[in-house]
Amino acid sequence: MSTNFVTQVPIHPIPPTKFASDTPYFPPLTSKSKPNIDFAFLRQLRAILFRIAFPSFRSKETLIVVLHSFFLVLRTVLSIGVARLDGRIVRDLVSLISLYNLIHCLGSPLISVKFSGSR
Repeated sequence: MSTNFVTQVPIHPIPPTKFASDTPYFPPLTSKSKPNIDFAFLRQLRAILFRIAFPSFRSKETLIVVLHSFFLVLRTVLSIGVARLDGRIVRDLVSLISLYNLIHCLGSPLISVKFSGSR
């Protein structure tokens, strides 16, 4: 049973005043210009981020990006903490195993001497 749902997205025309206000931020590129990370690139990136992606600081998009960034940093901090805890557990296990081996190596001859003397 297959049903096809077609959703129509309304497309609203952009007013010419919006293009006129964005023109200083996006100058036309010449054919000789190479893509660089320079002041013009940073100005365009800032215009894209703060004029298009985040229209206002109280918008839903800004909240989503801030929360996403916060949880990524929190995940990184928790991963570092878990890795540090794993390292301590392994260190303690290795020291216990080496202590057990030392006791076993010293204890085995003593037990064998004790039992060999009883014969």
